[in-house]
Amino acid sequence: MGQFIFETLLISVFLIPLALGLGHFLDFDKVQGMNQKEYNNYMQIIIFKCWIILFLPLILWLRFQATHECTRNLF
Repeated sequence: MGQFIFETLLISVFLIPLALGLGHFLDFDKVQGMNQKEYNNYMQIIIFKCWIILFLPLILWLRFQATHECTRNLF
């Protein structure tokens, strides 16, 4: 259980802000010429991509762990 808490904290505290920051700064030149509405739409897309990239593997890993625990308890 301690490992799960550590991994969850690592992802939520370190990896999510890192991904959001990298997503913003990789296209910094593109952001310079945008008005506020375009910038808001652009950032929503970046945040959505980060959610998919970071949380889809996490959800799949959690499902695998839950299935593994259930299977282990059966036998």
